[in-house]
Amino acid sequence: MQIRVRIPFDPVEQAINEQYQDLLIPQVKNDITQVFTEVEIKKMTPISIGVEGAQLLSSLSIQAKVKMKRKGIAFVSLLPEIEQLTFSLRVNVLTQIAITPDWKLRSQSRCLYIWEEKPSFMGGLLPMPLTSLLDPILDRQLKFVAADIDRFIQELPLLDGAKAGWEQLLQPISWEGEHVFEEGGYFSFQVKEPKISLSPIQLDGYQREINAYLSIPTQLEVATEPFEEEVPKWSLPELR
Repeated sequence: MQIRVRIPFDPVEQAINEQYQDLLIPQVKNDITQVFTEVEIKKMTPISIGVEGAQLLSSLSIQAKVKMKRKGIAFVSLLPEIEQLTFSLRVNVLTQIAITPDWKLRSQSRCLYIWEEKPSFMGGLLPMPLTSLLDPILDRQLKFVAADIDRFIQELPLLDGAKAGWEQLLQPISWEGEHVFEEGGYFSFQVKEPKISLSPIQLDGYQREINAYLSIPTQLEVATEPFEEEVPKWSLPELR
């Protein structure tokens, strides 16, 4: 016998958006040799969570605002004294999920991002890249975003769902069969030992759920009299 355990992941989406409501990164200041910069990273869209193959996919658009103030008189002298630049990028967080033998969700998230346009500024006749300034800031902060997504996933109530499914599986299933014996008969599926197994996780992007199936071995019994059904009082065992 088996039963499905269903864990919605909407609470993760709600929690991560509450954690990062507007600014992903407040102002970060860098005093480069001849240019003083201020960088601010802002969330432009809510973080949405869906399914990509066998992984959860969290997506958002963000904007990097860079304020540059010229100090020196060398190659950057062609810069305005103060310049403000804005760059947009798309961030995807891919999350793999597994279940541990003691009924905990384990997840591992990694971030990928794509610049809509490579960040740069005109430092004279040629554009000067800003990726060396912005990428370390983004890499550092997006690791925190990925870690928070993992934390919220691991807080989902898997154990509660597994216990409810286990208690339901322990209930004997009996019914009367009129055509087995001349006098009629009775059937019952009974759980005889506390063993349980779990199917691989299945992610449902339409229902927005993490699904898995609990399976338990049962024994079919047949009798001419109704069964005296007794529910075993076993606690949820660890996964095998």
